[in-house]
Amino acid sequence: MKRLAARRVLPDLSRQTSDHKGLARRLQVVAGILLDPDHRVLITERPDGGPFPGMWEFPGGKIKAGELPPSALIRELSEELGITARKVESFMCLDHNYADLAVRLHFFKVTEWYGEALGIEGQKLRWLMPAQIEKRLMLPADVPVIDALANGDQKRDVVAGLDGTAADT
Repeated sequence: MKRLAARRVLPDLSRQTSDHKGLARRLQVVAGILLDPDHRVLITERPDGGPFPGMWEFPGGKIKAGELPPSALIRELSEELGITARKVESFMCLDHNYADLAVRLHFFKVTEWYGEALGIEGQKLRWLMPAQIEKRLMLPADVPVIDALANGDQKRDVVAGLDGTAADT
C-alpha cells in the first residue's frame, strides 16, 4: 500500500462560503483602523445606493480570490482613500451575522502610511477618538472593535451575532 505524505491545506480566506446556520453566504472582508499620532481613528460614511447607506465604518472591503488579507487591505485603502499603507498589524478577526449575510472581518491597525486620506469615492471621513464614536451610527460588525479600542485592548478575536453582542473566543 502506497503511503501518502500528509500536507497542510490552508483555507482560502478570499472565498465566500456557505454558513452552517443557513445564511446565504460568508463574505471575507478587511478593514483598516487608521491611527493618527493623536490616537484618533478614521471612520468613513457608507454611500447611498448600497447596503447600510449613511452608516459609518472602518475603511476596507472584500478580499478578492487568491488575495491575502493584508494585501487586500493595502489595495482597498489605496482605492478608497488614496493612501499607501506602510505599517499594518493584525488587530482582530470577527464573524458577524447579518439577517441575510455572514461576514468574516479581518481588522488591521494601520499606523504608518504615505499620502493624505481623502474620500476618493466621495465618502465623508472623520477622525475621532474611539470613545467619541457614536456606536449607533456605525455598522454593527464594527462595534466590538470600537469597544476594544476604547478599552485599550491590543488584540482579540470575537464572534458577534445579529444583535451586535459579542463573546470572546
